[in-house]
This record gives sequence, C-alpha cells and structure tokens, in this order.
Amino acid sequence: MAQSGYQAFISYSHSADGAFAPALQRGLQQFARSWRQRRAMEVFRDETGLAVDPDLWGAITTALDASEWFLLLASPQAAASHWVGQEIQHCLATKGADRILIVLTEGTLGWDADSGDFSAESDAAHPALRGLLTTAPRIIDLSWARQETELTLDNPRFRADIARIVALIRDEPVQQVADRDSTERRRTRTVVRSALGALATATAVAVVAATAAGVSWQAAAAERATAEAAAQTALAREFAAKSRSAQDPRAALALAVEAYALAPETAQTGALLAAISGPGADLVDLPPLLPDEYRPEQIRSSSSPGDAGGGRLSLATPTGSVVVDLSADDTWELPGRTHYLTPDGARAVGADGRIFGLGPDGAAEPLGTIPELGTEPVFAADGDAFVYRHDGAGGAELIVSDSAGRNVRSVPVPLGADGAGCSGEASSFAISPDGGRIAARIGPAWSAAPLRARLTTYAIGDDGLTELATTEVAGVGTVRFTDDGTALWVRDDAEVRILAPDTLETAGPSMSISRAGPLHYAHDALALAPADGCALPGIVHPPTMATIAELPAALEYAESGCYDTTAGSESRWLLGGSWVRTSAGLWPTDAARMLAIACDALDGAVSREEFIGFSAVDHAPIGCAGTGEDS
Repeated sequence: MAQSGYQAFISYSHSADGAFAPALQRGLQQFARSWRQRRAMEVFRDETGLAVDPDLWGAITTALDASEWFLLLASPQAAASHWVGQEIQHCLATKGADRILIVLTEGTLGWDADSGDFSAESDAAHPALRGLLTTAPRIIDLSWARQETELTLDNPRFRADIARIVALIRDEPVQQVADRDSTERRRTRTVVRSALGALATATAVAVVAATAAGVSWQAAAAERATAEAAAQTALAREFAAKSRSAQDPRAALALAVEAYALAPETAQTGALLAAISGPGADLVDLPPLLPDEYRPEQIRSSSSPGDAGGGRLSLATPTGSVVVDLSADDTWELPGRTHYLTPDGARAVGADGRIFGLGPDGAAEPLGTIPELGTEPVFAADGDAFVYRHDGAGGAELIVSDSAGRNVRSVPVPLGADGAGCSGEASSFAISPDGGRIAARIGPAWSAAPLRARLTTYAIGDDGLTELATTEVAGVGTVRFTDDGTALWVRDDAEVRILAPDTLETAGPSMSISRAGPLHYAHDALALAPADGCALPGIVHPPTMATIAELPAALEYAESGCYDTTAGSESRWLLGGSWVRTSAGLWPTDAARMLAIACDALDGAVSREEFIGFSAVDHAPIGCAGTGEDS
C-alpha cells in the first residue's frame, strides 16, 4: 500500500480501547486542522489504515516504519497483548525508545528512578518495555477519559491533552500548538459563514454579516479564552508531571509551585504535596503540628480547624489520654487511653463509652456514658450525632448517639459465627451530613460467601432506627455519604459504586480504582489510600481515582519481597483534611500553606533562566509571587 507516511502509529488493545482509540485518532487528525485540509495529521490505526492484506504483520510493519511516532495506549489488557508486544519490539529495534509516547488509559504506570524501570506495581507496563528504557518515558495520563461520554475537541479537558500530545509529536511548545488550533477554528468558522452568506440576497447578507460579526467576535473571544485556559492547564500538568519525576529537590519544588500557580486544581495540589514530602523534603522547613513532647503516632483523633485555624488533637500517651488545643495551648487529661473528638472539638468520646465536655482551663466535664466502642465512631458534620458498633455479650449492635450520650438508639447487626466480621476493616459506617440517616457495611463473614459484605441503610428517628434498604457488596472497603448527602459511595471490589441512600439503587456511573486497601475520604474530591504491600500511602482524586501524590512511610522488609508498614502506622486525615499522617510523619495538605513552605525553601522567585533549566520550556514563572524574569 503506497503512502506518504504517518506522524503517529497507535498501538492498543481492542478489548480495552476499541472505543477510545478512534476518538484519539480523530482528535489528533482534527486538532489545528485548516479548512483546506482533510486532516491536520496522518495517524495510523489498524482498523482505518489496513487494506485487505494476507500478510497482516507485513502491512503493520510497513505502517510502523512509515510512522514518526509510536503511540502506545497502555492498559493491563494491552500489557498482556502479544500483538502490542510485537509492535513495541519492532519500534524499539527500528526507531529506538525516544520515539515512544505512552498514553495511559487504564491501570497503573509508574517509573522507578532508582531501578531505571517501571515500578513493580505498574500493571499497564508491557513486558516488552521493561528493562529496555534508559530514561523515564513520556507518559500522558488519559485514564480519566473512561468516565467521559463526550470525547471530542469540544471537550476542553480532552482538547488540552490532545494539545500536549501534538506538542510532543511536533516538538513545539504547548501554547504554540493551542494558539494555532484556536486560529484555525476561528478561520474555519469564518469561511463557513462567508460561504453561507454568499447564497443570500444582498439585504440578507448585510444583516447576517452584521450579526455574524458580533457573534463571531464574541465566539472568537470566548474560544480564545477557553483555548488559553486549556493550554495553561496542559502546561500546568506538564510541569506537575516533571516535578514528580525530578530528582533535584529544588527543581521538584519549583515545578510543583508553578504547576499550581498556572492551574490551582486538586491534581496540582497533589504535586505540591509530593514535592514537599518527597524529593524536596530536605529543603523544606515544615511547621511543627505537635508540641515537642508528643509524637505523630500517638494521635488518635482530631477536630476540624477552629476559628484560629488550629483545631484539637486527641493523643494516647504513656501516661493516659490527652487532648491538645493547637491554637490556645490548652490541654485536657482524660481517664482512659483513647478518645475521639467531635468535629467542633468541644467533646471527647472515650473508647470505654464515657463522654466528656472540654471546658476552659483544662476542665473535663462528664456528660454521659454509652455502650463501649467496638469501632471508631463516625460523626455527622455538625458533630451532634455519631454512629459506631458495640460488641456486647448479647451480640453486636449498631449504636447511634448524640454527642452528650443522652439519646442512644440501637439495632442488632449480623456478624459471622466466628466473629470475623468484628475485625479490621470488616465494619464500616457512615452518617449523613444532616444526621438523619446512617449506612452500615458489615462483613465479610456474615454470609456463606467469604468475601461478601452486607450494606444496609437506616433512617434515624426519635424511637429508633428504621431499615431503608439492604444489598451485598464484594471485598473490603468503606462506605460514605457524599458531602451533600444525596448519594452513597461504597467500594465493591475494584470499583466505587454510587448508590441512592434510600433504595441502594445505582445513582451514577461507578468509579474504577486500582489501589488496594480501603479508601478514607477528606471530602468528595480527595481520598487517602493506605500503604499496602509494595505500594506507599497515596492521595487519590475522585472521580478518576488517579493517584496524585505518594507519601513516605516507615517500612520494614517482609518475606513477601515487598515491604509492610510498621505496626500502628495507618495513614489518616487530620484536622478536617488539612493535614495527613503516615508512619513517617505529618504533612500539611492546605495549598496556601504548602506554597508558603515551598517558596521559603526556594528563597522566593525562581528566575526564568533557572526555570527553563528545570522544565526545558521557555516559560517565565509566576509562582512565589515572582516576575520570573532574570535580574
């Protein structure tokens, strides 16, 4: 088949990306396309580029040899594909690794700089690539697109990522290709309008032209603003990705700061957290959260930040339970070893069931006693109601109480005959923000299927708890109400299902997840995954569930060949999600605080010349309130 050549060859798994690959091909072909062109770029995809040919592999290698770039759509299915492996091997043999661009569509793909290879948990890395790359490959994460129903260039996020791919293929700045796309789109609209106008009468032409001029100006201005925002977001993501792979601590910090300055989104906040807790940790001066006499692993609970921005922490110390006020330097010593604070920090619920009000000058007032706690309590947003499990001699009960212990309601919950349902993450509870409903996930040993759990919702009334609905879910995980209380999120094997609380019927598309272990949410857009086997604790971003930051953890070697976290090292959110704790320490997650820390470590503004050295992009940085120009 004679052909003039392709700018890109798409290699993919038909089972995984049979719908996405055509959308990517169309996006590349239409991006910055002139009205005179059929396509802006020639992209080979087997279903559109192959004629009937008895020598299928010969036809594929001919197209590969005629292509400038090899676009690998990486997924676990592609990693298991023999055909994809053959195409990778041919590309490496004829073009080398420098012409491979990886687009992640599903699964995990991480680069281990120490070993110079993909990380062990990278299930989307094809074996044909392992051990053959000398530097970190170019990776663009488009796994978010699996949740999208409209993958065209009218989707700003999709267009921004297409701009990044085109910029790499054409070896041009992202801003430049985005500007060219905006120009060509405006020009095409103008040509179309002109052609339509020529068919009208002279009077109609005058009217239409006047109207079109105004509409065109407004549309052009709006589109340019959209294109500029998309290009800026694409550049921010590029800087965030480079920050994550940077070995130089100063470069990691500067790139993360600039990424957030360009696009202050959750993903860029994750890059900041990854920089200050990872490669930049030796440069930053983290503010102390705890008084010197206490250690992070002693923390058992926290309130939300107070009016002064501090909040309160409950700690289990060698001498007993202590509550510390971080803004007023007040402390309360409480009987027992473990206490859980209400969100406002005004009360403490003991594991033994005793509830105390925290008054001025360290005074602790006994308020009431409830059945002792078998699980950590989960509080409503206003802190007045909470839910937990009580394991008594007569069986397990689901307990709902107000924060003074004066209105206790309960309902029996089924556990396995062997008690397996009482351990670890087997029980998970949630209470709606308004305190009117609860959800209970009990398992997995409640039924004959060993890895099934029972999910039940209840309405909270003055006379007790009324069951609303029940269903089964698989595996181990947590359940939570969304921030507005309109839906439930529950883990069911490898996905998080979105359910209606009153019926437990599907209320939205499920979210795919790849990390093991239960997720703990700070809010709808941020979740914390614990360390598990070889994986470090990670911050994930719903609804894509992409890992936006991995956090250090104190690890010890395990016989499995991976590492396990040390005892008592469960990662947890603190102070309403404004801090996070792992076994290796405490890190702030508030963007303003992280920016201040990073900019202090950078000694202010980074010069344009230095930033170009970090990023390989001619860009004047705006982070750290600097001009970005050399003095």
